[in-house]
Amino acid sequence: PEPGVGPDGWQEPLKELLRTVRKVLGAHQDLAYVMLGRIPTGPNALAGAEGMLRIMRAGGVPDQVAAYAVDSLGLFVTSVVYEEAIQARHFTTEQEALAYIDQARSYFENLPADRFPTLAAMAGHLTREAGDDARFEFALDVQIRGLAALAAEPGS
Repeated sequence: PEPGVGPDGWQEPLKELLRTVRKVLGAHQDLAYVMLGRIPTGPNALAGAEGMLRIMRAGGVPDQVAAYAVDSLGLFVTSVVYEEAIQARHFTTEQEALAYIDQARSYFENLPADRFPTLAAMAGHLTREAGDDARFEFALDVQIRGLAALAAEPGS
């Protein structure tokens, strides 16, 4: 079901729809691979695109901005699910995934400080634990806020 645009605007309904798309694609991870690099023409993909466009238009997002956004937001969600599918195939247990993240953290922490001081200092921030939706929610928020800013520009 598609969330409608309410008194609080279009941004939260669009986020909710994209969370739902992520969940549906996540249940059928091979779809993410199939969808990348293709124009969506199947009935479910078209329904998702229709929902996103309807929400944005109802919220006053200019048509061209909405057209670019439906593409980039679809790519974003599909890429996230594709990455999650790769990780699910690569790591058979959560312990394996956490061990990999620990190795990456250690690698970043031990980079040559004269060449990569910022990467080394930020190793903990760059290697958050698996299963954390914070990264998806952050990127989703950045994209929707950016879209809102572009939509508000005169002549967009």
